[in-house]
Amino acid sequence: MGWTRRIDPDLDHLSITEFLLIWDMVDGIQLSDVDDQFRWRWEGCGHYSASSSYAAFFGGREETLAAAEIWDSRAPSRCQVLEDIDHILLGCVVSRHVWAVVLGHWDRPSWVPNVQHTLAGWWTDLEVANRRERKNLNTAIALVCWSI
Repeated sequence: MGWTRRIDPDLDHLSITEFLLIWDMVDGIQLSDVDDQFRWRWEGCGHYSASSSYAAFFGGREETLAAAEIWDSRAPSRCQVLEDIDHILLGCVVSRHVWAVVLGHWDRPSWVPNVQHTLAGWWTDLEVANRRERKNLNTAIALVCWSI
């Protein structure tokens, strides 16, 4: 193989390792004079379509109940946004206000979640003194979430 002679002889260990891995992957591949063909693998006929592109992109998503009904409504688009549970319980303006009031009464204003928090991450990162306080905190957070 003539192209291997053009490889820099001063390669570091990582580059040599990567080179050998690639060598193993392409070893045995035979090229032909036949023109290449482009096939879109998400369509049986091999041709691209926007609908198959969307289907491939959203293939593993979970369906939200009533999503079709919401998108088909005449409500303004700002009202058609389907929020995730972290945003609803921690990130939106109303829920952040609820947490600020509740945690203010507990003298824990530093615990107020922000829009980047996830429920699981925020909740488990809150530090308490003992098991009893953790149980009380868990109960209170569950009840506030239920109320929101």
